Amino acid sequence: MAERITRLEESIREAVQHAPPQLRAVVQGLQAMRGIALISALTIASEIGAVSRFPSARQLMSYSGTVPSENSSGKRTQRGGITKSGNAHLRRILGEAAWGFRAHGITSSSICQS
Repeated sequence: MAERITRLEESIREAVQHAPPQLRAVVQGLQAMRGIALISALTIASEIGAVSRFPSARQLMSYSGTVPSENSSGKRTQRGGITKSGNAHLRRILGEAAWGFRAHGITSSSICQS
């Protein structure tokens, strides 16, 4: 099983190298963030497509379903959990990246000593 995963990951790396320059740039930019590696970056880039089609971050988050639900009546406003009414694949990978970001990075002893 581990060999198969290794082969698939290598195939994905090769596919990214042959991808258009715009996609490679987006994948590299996403990988610069803590918690996002190659597979996560590629998934996010492919699920979103062209980021420029979203005029604002609010619309991008709405597309992914990561905005709070709201139950309002008159002057009362009550916000709940995320709506989960957008792109499920994108929402899942963003959640995984958030957990990776939240986990503390491991710093080697050679870096700590310098």
